[in-house]
Amino acid sequence: MTAAGFLVGIAGVIAAMAMILDFSSRSRRYIFCTCGALVFVAVVLAVVSIFQRSQPAAPGGTTAEATTGTKAPGSAPLGASATAQPVKTQPTETPSRSSSPSRSPSPSPSPSPSPSRSPSKPVAVVGKTYSTSEPFLLCDPGRAQWNLVNIVPGSCGQGPMVPDGGYGYDTVKKFPNGVRLSSSNTVTVTGTIPHYAGISGTGCLGPAEGSATSGYIAFLCNNGQWYIDSVTGLGGKDPVVGGQLATGPYPYSYTASYAISLTFRAGTGNLSVTLQGGGGPLTQTFSTGPFTPAAIGYALESSNSDGSPYDQIATLSGFVYTVN
Repeated sequence: MTAAGFLVGIAGVIAAMAMILDFSSRSRRYIFCTCGALVFVAVVLAVVSIFQRSQPAAPGGTTAEATTGTKAPGSAPLGASATAQPVKTQPTETPSRSSSPSRSPSPSPSPSPSPSRSPSKPVAVVGKTYSTSEPFLLCDPGRAQWNLVNIVPGSCGQGPMVPDGGYGYDTVKKFPNGVRLSSSNTVTVTGTIPHYAGISGTGCLGPAEGSATSGYIAFLCNNGQWYIDSVTGLGGKDPVVGGQLATGPYPYSYTASYAISLTFRAGTGNLSVTLQGGGGPLTQTFSTGPFTPAAIGYALESSNSDGSPYDQIATLSGFVYTVN
């Protein structure tokens, strides 16, 4: 039964009771007015119902139902057993725990020295060259792994000390960023070799290259002489300095800064000494035969024998290794 029919029925019952029972004429008028109102509401509901039924069918082949009788598009009729309908969904991507967001490729970072240093202490690692102003372990801003043998570095190169009457070595077996050790190369060490108070013997500084079986050191000494010596075991715990290959004088000054270089190429070695600010260079060539270094760096020597445990020999200001 619809709501309109129900209201009409109620109005008819009330009107019949008013006719049968003994009501006053005024009461009957009120009752008839009420019945009329109910009939009017019933007519309105009937018109609304007819209008809804005349609307086009809703998606899924059903008409729109009012209130609680509304059916979802594609669902089974109300009161009927529902049959599962396939639902088309967009594919979603669920990241696994081990996956990480993809990243666009980025160029390899160029090497940046750490920690930062003042402009007066540069470091360079460029392709075939490695250079630093502080060639000591824990001091080198380029972080080369320096191997100190019988050297006390002092304040990162400012006055390194070696045993009284002995040798000290500081070498690298592998430079950072793929700068390789080559049989064709140039190694340069720069520094001053003053006469220190209390040291009566000779102090020397120079570049060194070698392996377990062969090697060379080019010493510049504060007695005004240069020397080229052979060495074995360079890069190990106890290198041994051998015979002297060549020697000669040079213009020494205790305040001068010298750039001392060894160059090796095609079985030949070459010593070059340059006085910074002008002067030189002094050069000396010597034969090496086939030679590939396993360690590259520099050496210090003290010929003092005053009984003190260590002697301060030189002040270093730069180291450069270049593959030729």
